[in-house]
Amino acid sequence: MEWNEKWTCDFRKDLEHQVEEYHFNTYVQNWERPEVKNALASIPSLMMWDDHDIFDGAGSYPPLLHDSPMMTGLFRAAQKLRLLFQHHTTLEKAQEHGLFGYQGYNFLAHCGPDLVIIGCDGRTERNTEIVHHPKTWDMIFENLENYVMDITHLIVLFPVPFSFVRFKLGESILHCLKNLPNKCRTVPVVKKTNSIFGLPELYDDLLDEFTHKAHIEERNRALSRFQELADRKKVRITFFSGDVHCCGVGRFQTRLKDGLEPINDSKLMYQVISSAIVNMPTPRRFLRAAHYVQTKWHPIENTEEEVIDFFQRLPENGRKLMHKKLLPNRNWCYFEQCEEENPSVYTTIKTGLLHRLSKTNEHHTPAIDLGPTSRPDGHGGTQPPIHEHSHGHACRKRKEAVEEEIGTQTLKIRLWLESGKKQKEGRRFVSYELLIPNLK
Repeated sequence: MEWNEKWTCDFRKDLEHQVEEYHFNTYVQNWERPEVKNALASIPSLMMWDDHDIFDGAGSYPPLLHDSPMMTGLFRAAQKLRLLFQHHTTLEKAQEHGLFGYQGYNFLAHCGPDLVIIGCDGRTERNTEIVHHPKTWDMIFENLENYVMDITHLIVLFPVPFSFVRFKLGESILHCLKNLPNKCRTVPVVKKTNSIFGLPELYDDLLDEFTHKAHIEERNRALSRFQELADRKKVRITFFSGDVHCCGVGRFQTRLKDGLEPINDSKLMYQVISSAIVNMPTPRRFLRAAHYVQTKWHPIENTEEEVIDFFQRLPENGRKLMHKKLLPNRNWCYFEQCEEENPSVYTTIKTGLLHRLSKTNEHHTPAIDLGPTSRPDGHGGTQPPIHEHSHGHACRKRKEAVEEEIGTQTLKIRLWLESGKKQKEGRRFVSYELLIPNLK
């Protein structure tokens, strides 16, 4: 089919039925697996979709393709089934059931007296120029203003990282390739780099990012509003994201501190990046290259942004790492609130690493082999999860007195990374911890 025909090809009723049936069957087949079924039946969950719930790069394609009948039809079908399975609602009743947005479906959830999670729909309104419509941003901050009262922590769930490495050279090259005439896209060398939509394979991945030049100003305006909210409400804000096939931690903080401690810095906001565990890892050589581009910026007034040196040692063997910001290992993220009676413990935080808080020579116990990811009945391995950082010879343990002081408000985050080392049975996961102080 010629490209000029693809823009106008109709999304017929029979196709609509087939696509909806596909999404329905995909959800059912995956969610009826024993381990998933047991998890959904026993663990409260909040969900926010991303492009792979729709099709790769949804929203980041040129207007002719983005607005074509076929693309909009595919999107509507995915949206309908997403609302049904992930939010237990319908297009007609979504707002009645608490979802909000100018055109998209965002949520705000109170998780106990001290924590609020807001999930931002970064796909419904997305195009090559915006991630969220300005009216949706206003609704997000209006909800935060009206419903965030007397809490200590706000988690903002963005499917795509709010802070990440910039790839300006790659953006420029792929933009040039995208603008090649249609006839050039059939040239074998160019064709090999194209996606199924005839565009450079990585073009939509880079355009997806908040840090792409097309979206960075929108991101910075939102960052400024989050800073104002944090300062006014005295609430610590943390961003949780995935999408980028790797894991790491970013950080915003006040640039000119003048003696300002982290615990009193309303601009201190961490970006936790934990990509879906089913994602194919990013090639290590690509992540190594990311360490040699700029990883510290000053995006708005008196604000420093950085992808921090979070990983000190390899999860496979505990050896010291040269490239400490991002790792390609499959991973998942766990967090809990802890009560901190001695906030001065956080005055030594430089990168947010748990073991940086330590001054004792006592060592951790070795990481535990978790065994199979699940038994046949879906209930998981028999070994308990570990609660310390990996590789006892590598990291310091906090004193028991300090451990006892932690008990439901400070945010403790644990990134679990799969070791690439082959095991006889199951997979070995190693944890890295980050404590984020409440705002005082």
